[in-house]
Amino acid sequence: MIAGFDVIRVLSEGATAELLLARRDQTLENVILEVLRLELVNDATVVKHFHAAVAERRGAEHPGLVRRVGEGWTPDGRPYVISEPVGENLATRLAAGGSMSLPSALQVLESVGAGLRFLHQHGEIHGNIKPATVYVESTPSGLRARLLDCGLALLRPGRSLKIPASRILVEAEYMAPERIRGQRATIASDVYALGVLLFEMLTSFPPFTGTDSNAVRRLHLEGVVPGLPEHLAPVRGLITRCLAKAPEARFASVAELMAAARALSHQVAPDESVEVELVEEIPSEVLGSYKLVEPMGEGAIGRVFRARHLTLQREVAIKVMKPEHLKYPEVVARFVQEAQTVSRIKHEHIVEVFDITVEDARPGQAQRAYIVMELLAGASLTRLIKPGPLEVARIVRIVRQIASALDAAHRSGVVHRDVKPDNIFICDRGGDFAKVLDFGIAKLRGEEPSNAGFAIGTPMYMAPEQARDEQVDHRVDVYALGVVLYRALTGKFPFAGARTDLELFKQILNDVPEKVPATSVGGEPIPEPLRSLVDRCLEKLPEKRPQSMAEISSVLDGLMVREKIAVAPAAPRHRSALLVAGAIAVVGVAGLVFALARPAPATTAVAQPGLSAEVRISVTSRPSGAAVFRADTSERLGSTPLELKLPRAEGVLSLRVEAEGHLPETGEARLDRDQTLSLTLSARTDAQSAPGKRNQPSRKKKVSRDALLDPF
Repeated sequence: MIAGFDVIRVLSEGATAELLLARRDQTLENVILEVLRLELVNDATVVKHFHAAVAERRGAEHPGLVRRVGEGWTPDGRPYVISEPVGENLATRLAAGGSMSLPSALQVLESVGAGLRFLHQHGEIHGNIKPATVYVESTPSGLRARLLDCGLALLRPGRSLKIPASRILVEAEYMAPERIRGQRATIASDVYALGVLLFEMLTSFPPFTGTDSNAVRRLHLEGVVPGLPEHLAPVRGLITRCLAKAPEARFASVAELMAAARALSHQVAPDESVEVELVEEIPSEVLGSYKLVEPMGEGAIGRVFRARHLTLQREVAIKVMKPEHLKYPEVVARFVQEAQTVSRIKHEHIVEVFDITVEDARPGQAQRAYIVMELLAGASLTRLIKPGPLEVARIVRIVRQIASALDAAHRSGVVHRDVKPDNIFICDRGGDFAKVLDFGIAKLRGEEPSNAGFAIGTPMYMAPEQARDEQVDHRVDVYALGVVLYRALTGKFPFAGARTDLELFKQILNDVPEKVPATSVGGEPIPEPLRSLVDRCLEKLPEKRPQSMAEISSVLDGLMVREKIAVAPAAPRHRSALLVAGAIAVVGVAGLVFALARPAPATTAVAQPGLSAEVRISVTSRPSGAAVFRADTSERLGSTPLELKLPRAEGVLSLRVEAEGHLPETGEARLDRDQTLSLTLSARTDAQSAPGKRNQPSRKKKVSRDALLDPF
């Protein structure tokens, strides 16, 4: 937590500092915070070096560079530096609008080159030039670009402190051949990076990409610069010279490169002038029927934007696939599968997808793929628990909703594989209303293991079998939900102190986590059944964990009754315009009409002498083997014949029974006595059969797709 700022996301993690995109609380302007790494705060030499570098850069002000305008200290004693307000970075612009025209790209290159030349004149090498470190904005005189100097992040902490292998200082796509060979960054390597930047602005992807960083490095060392479209013929020679393998074969300085670029800009035809390009850039921010308003978050595959429908003026969230992934059909297919997978689950606690579009490349326009989703208001569970553990009753309510959503996913054959607080969004709808996000790495039933040589997911939340990259099933989500519960109750992870992912995996595979204490940090009692549930979820062997989300829900339902916790807050029935109050890293999908779902009634435990604390409800059906669901949440409880053990309480439990080829039946069981609920299901007639119904013309009133875009 940094007073006065709302941290949106981590831009990069360097050897000495982290770069954070943050929003000022007072002005709501986006700035860059460069914060010393926590593990270095007690190293006096590193801190002194950090401050010296800050003082050095404070005097290096140039219109082509993002200025540093202030300093401060975090509550845990880390110094940080604040930048001036920044606009949109070039990476986001390229993801949203695709490639740029040659005049605009040259104008950006001119601004960035001027700032870089200033650094070189003051003895500084940038070393990390890429679209993510360039910030652009449109002005009456054209595009203005500023380069973010990453020098503080790239400072080496010293030989006594090794840099973890997992920390990527500079992505392989932007490294000159000599740097790949282990040499220090020089003016020549910055010139090389400018060539990569220009290529990416014109094509929307770097010149050398591959399935992993090693493949990319080999291409930098040995590969031929890819060809450019015919209309970019004038710039081929300039880019080829920048990307020469030998440093001495490149432009000798940024000044020489800029002179060549200016000479090239004079060859641009009048109808391709920058003024015309600025007018034409506005539609580049439009995807289909939506105009992108602002970036909200970023993940490995895509970036998420707040967007507005051009006609209806309704706001949605749009996840845009990063251009560098579009060249791989299997990645595009996975992107499409994400939308298809979650749209078929249809559960109120899973964020909903409205549309999926994969556009073909057109002249002057790169291929684009994007998912349109509902826009949420509230905060991620990460933000809620960051200040400290929540109240136990609130945790139980939230986790009960998450379990219900995951149970629906599992019944549809989908395993999430990345359940964590970042992927759980809490909306304020008259109370906490959870939405599960980001099914981007979800696994479908029957899929083979990745066999990629690395585990898929977020290390802190991985089950042992997931960490070993073995075949996984829905019980990895059970484990991850146990980690979420553990962290929400204690404010800590089950396994802490590991300095690398390898150390963490060893702990996950071999160590037993510390038990959840009997009382919370705030002194609130934590019920024993809840502590026991966490222990079971974190078992090493899948067969020792709860075998379904329904089993977890049953425990939580019992807690709600005993602790007098309302099952779910009542949903407001009015429309409201909702904005996201924080970044969503990669958004997933869910239902349109949550307000139609009837909240389960709050119940009160019945304590009477001579009565047991539990009631037994037996559910039978004709035919046998029918699926039993809670009517209020659609949570599957099992198949008939089914015996439920529930806390004795006042009120009723509504159940729905379904069997293939039969009409569903509902019934109610009282919670204050043992009983048997027997339901007979009627066979469907030919006219009622599902295939026949699909073949008959719909009697529903036809509505346009746009009429369905209001998810509220």
